Amino acid sequence: MPSEALESIGRLGEAISAAARQALEARAAAGEPASAARAWNVLVSADGDYSVREAAHILNRDPGISTGQRRLFSFIRAEGMVSSGTDVPKAGHERHLRLRPVSYSHPRTGRRVSARPQLRVTAEGLRYLHQRLGGPARPAADEAA
Repeated sequence: MPSEALESIGRLGEAISAAARQALEARAAAGEPASAARAWNVLVSADGDYSVREAAHILNRDPGISTGQRRLFSFIRAEGMVSSGTDVPKAGHERHLRLRPVSYSHPRTGRRVSARPQLRVTAEGLRYLHQRLGGPARPAADEAA
């Protein structure tokens, strides 16, 4: 192969490497704020749900909100989001709160036994509670992950 062709191939390779490096740098520079926003959107649009304890930790990341599991439970009950005594979400809050069936293995018999359902907060419920608790800023999703 002639030396001109080798030099041309070498220059082409360097140009491709430089372009790829530039693209990666641009993506990294622009991706930092976008990745945090994307993480928050994934967090709040997820189909999953969170225990009241987990939800309290996420909400507590907002400097305007100071809550824990017990306080959040009390707030949910005081707001009338659940039926008293049973913690069953009321009709208007079914998309904010869910009951998750829980079972355990009985220590003596070894059989699966149903336990009291666990109250869970949906991603939409996190948004709703954040608004109701008066949080001025969004919880930091990158800290929650």
